[in-house]
This record gives sequence, C-alpha cells and structure tokens, in this order.
Amino acid sequence: MTTRSEASLAPEWIGGRHVSGRSKSRTQLAIFLSMGVFMSVVAELYRRVRQRAALYQQGLSLRESETRFSTVFHANPIGMSITRLADGQYLDVNRSYLSLFGHTREEVLRHTSLQLQTWATPEDRERLIRTLREQGSARNKESRYRRKSGAAGARRWG
Repeated sequence: MTTRSEASLAPEWIGGRHVSGRSKSRTQLAIFLSMGVFMSVVAELYRRVRQRAALYQQGLSLRESETRFSTVFHANPIGMSITRLADGQYLDVNRSYLSLFGHTREEVLRHTSLQLQTWATPEDRERLIRTLREQGSARNKESRYRRKSGAAGARRWG
C-alpha cells in the first residue's frame, strides 16, 4: 500500500507530458495561477460588457424621453417656447406659439424675445426672471405680451 506522500510523487500525464514529483506540483501550481489570471480577465470583460449595456440602455431611455417631450411640446395647443434664461434667446417654439405671435419659426429662432419685442415692456421679462430665480417657478403670475402685428395681450404663467 502506498502512502499519501508517495502518491503525490507518483508519475502522471499532464498536458500530454509525463511528469512526476516536484515538477507535477509546479505544473499544478502554474495551471492554478493561470486559471486565476484567466478568471480575472473574464471577470473584467464581463464587467465592461455590463457597463456598456447599462450605458446603452441609459441612452435608449434618454432618447425615448426626449422623443416624448418633443411630441408633447410640439403638439401642445398652448403656445410654448424654450429660451435661454440669460438673454431670452429662443431655442425652440411650438406651432401654437408661432400662431399666437405671428412670427415664422426662422424669425423666432434667430432672435431673442427682447429683439422681437414679444414682451410689452422689458420690465415684464425682468419681473418673470426675478420670480423664476427667487421661487423656482412662475405660478399664477400674469404678464403682458406683444404680437408681431403690435396687438397686445396678457398671459398667465402656470
């Protein structure tokens, strides 16, 4: 009967080679370490694939959200515009806004609200901007506006 230490030193075929004793232990250690490195590489690749999949999903969600917003914005029967707070430069307007003020899209998108004189007075815009900065929104506030034709009107915010 062989002892355990003798069995570990017995010759064996590993990777198509006949090995025995200490070289067997070294080969097993090398295989074990190689498997560890291999598993680390696989884990890193898996992490990167999951990260890219998450970014791709976020991009899809963002595009879907932008599409929904754009659809609601442009189909809305209430005249709406998106402007820069700093200078009133128009970034986008819907058809209802163009109809209300009498401008073409090209006229509006090249100018600021002050250039087009859509506010009855510049102070009306300043008052709205002050309210937005202080309260974060303009609920139940009224302001006066002017159409391209010169006709005046009033609007309620929020």
